[in-house]
Amino acid sequence: MSFWEMLFWSVLGLYFGFMVFDLVPYKVDYWLYLSAAVLIPGIIPIVVGGAIYKSHVNVGTADASLKALPLKPVQVIGSRMLAVALSSLQYLIPLILILILAQEELLSIPHQRNLAAHDLYGDKFLDGVTFNLYIHGQLGKVFLLEPIHRHNDVSLLLYLLGFIQIIGWVTFPLTWGFLWASYFQRRGGLFLLAYIAYFIIPGLIFMIMFEEQQYLFGHFFTEFWVQAYAIGLGGVLISIVLFFLALRTWGRRTG
Repeated sequence: MSFWEMLFWSVLGLYFGFMVFDLVPYKVDYWLYLSAAVLIPGIIPIVVGGAIYKSHVNVGTADASLKALPLKPVQVIGSRMLAVALSSLQYLIPLILILILAQEELLSIPHQRNLAAHDLYGDKFLDGVTFNLYIHGQLGKVFLLEPIHRHNDVSLLLYLLGFIQIIGWVTFPLTWGFLWASYFQRRGGLFLLAYIAYFIIPGLIFMIMFEEQQYLFGHFFTEFWVQAYAIGLGGVLISIVLFFLALRTWGRRTG
């Protein structure tokens, strides 16, 4: 994991250095933008899972000692969740900065100023994935923090759904992992098997989001609002339930 962290920060440093002197080809901006847009939601469950394994699964007899102290489950689980979430920022911050810088470069070109980056080259796989991520496809220039028209309630709602979606990307694998880690403490193999099952959920959502799957799932599940609620709100709401289940599971263990 340290290798990937150093790699992301190194790429950010090189990209920023070449960008300052205007030495980055336009196509490089495009591919860095798409790569960061896909990696941000893709790397979160991997980083979170590894951090949970170190902090909550492979703890030896540490939790047995904690149970002898007058601590509530939320004090133990909550602090560990916060530590894992902050650790994930070490990997996400360089990717987010690359996304912001590359998008700004793409949108600064006069004849492409009003076009979204996914319309420029027609890269089917990457364009399809990033287009269906609402923080990109529906919100467009959200990372540039462009002003929202007060009378445009739809735009305001799309921005809100986009930010909620980002929160859900982190909280869903975080709470899912801690639930199974509390149940399978000191049994790393079983925890990894249970945690990997998480990837079925985003995989199913991506299948629904692609238009080619409408005959398999029906037209209703390819509608924008169904996807928006599933991706934007679903992760956060499910995370709340998983959080309390994790507290209950850890609190009931005998140590």
